[in-house]
Amino acid sequence: MGSAASVWYSSEPSGTSATRQEVALATRPTEELAVIAADLGYTDQSHLIRVFRTATGITPDAYRRTISSLTA
Repeated sequence: MGSAASVWYSSEPSGTSATRQEVALATRPTEELAVIAADLGYTDQSHLIRVFRTATGITPDAYRRTISSLTA
């Protein structure tokens, strides 16, 4: 069985990175996750959530709350 890193790379759409996900979430705070997921090439919202949580340890929603509290 592969490492967490290999799961991250194998489940990530081509050309997508954690940084790109983070930028999309931070710059589009009111955008539906399903729309962001589609724009980034994920099959659906749950796919984005799984990959993001694996890479960062938190959900996209928790990341958005953290970002909003830092900018408030």
